[in-house]
Amino acid sequence: MAKKIGLGLLLGLTVWLAGRTVSRWYAGQSAHETHAEVTYICLETKAVVRGAAQPEPALNPHTGRRTLVRAVYSAASQAWVAAPPEEALRKYRQRFLATDRAAPPAAAPATRPGATR
Repeated sequence: MAKKIGLGLLLGLTVWLAGRTVSRWYAGQSAHETHAEVTYICLETKAVVRGAAQPEPALNPHTGRRTLVRAVYSAASQAWVAAPPEEALRKYRQRFLATDRAAPPAAAPATRPGATR
């Protein structure tokens, strides 16, 4: 009897978690981004601002205008720069995957370099 109750509770919890995950997924937010802080850069002032995730361009609290875009840190220039738009990243990923699939697989050498048969 206790085993049936335990399995019922486990099944109920699993269904509840799955429903919660799917509802957040369809709402356009992942569970990870719901309360996430994002680093933005202002397109006008180039100031870096941290804040809650919101649609871009986000509202700059200092200027009152929608001039904030997501930022990424560039190791080359050692500064925060504007991240490419999500649409551009999607296109790049699709193009990269298409060229990767079209390339023939690289053949491994039959023997190690310098090895004799």
